[in-house]
Amino acid sequence: MNIEDFESWSKYYQLQLDGVSFEPNARRRVAMGLLHLSLEHHQSILNLAKCNLFGSSFALLRCQFEALLRGMWFLRCATETDIIKFIDGKNLDLKVDLLINDVETTEGYKNGALKRYKTGKWKAMNDYTHGGFFQVLARTQGDEVTGRNLLEHSLWILTESSKLSLLSILDFCFIIEQPKLSDTLSTKYFEIIEKSP
Repeated sequence: MNIEDFESWSKYYQLQLDGVSFEPNARRRVAMGLLHLSLEHHQSILNLAKCNLFGSSFALLRCQFEALLRGMWFLRCATETDIIKFIDGKNLDLKVDLLINDVETTEGYKNGALKRYKTGKWKAMNDYTHGGFFQVLARTQGDEVTGRNLLEHSLWILTESSKLSLLSILDFCFIIEQPKLSDTLSTKYFEIIEKSP
């Protein structure tokens, strides 16, 4: 894998989704806005990585994950009251574990994958976002301050961000009622990102 593969995936899905429309209602608009934000974070992670600004790209992974999770929750689980409160700017106190528990009662997510993802990555995501030890370690060596580009870390962040982008796209395609496009994009993702060696 190299950065061109991740760029290829990003350009492909952007081209496929550019200009799509959907039948608007409050639920779909809120969910679509959050899923789009998650995809924007994916684009930002990729662009920052291309500029060797890995500390900032790592910090956005949690933001991408949370925007995705909120988008899923508003699409699949939120009550009409929740949606109205959100639109009116009222605090819903949407804790990550609550969102995951609710989303994992819905079709496609009953296997516990979101909970496993969060369990395996949450500590690291918080470290990256809040300036933890990894962020310090990645830029200091002995008595020197240096921005190191650690290949395995750059591949990791780009792979994780691409995985989350696919999940955003699947619900995005559900909102725009395009199951064939969802299949096409899924196939392309596996061809480019999770291809067999």
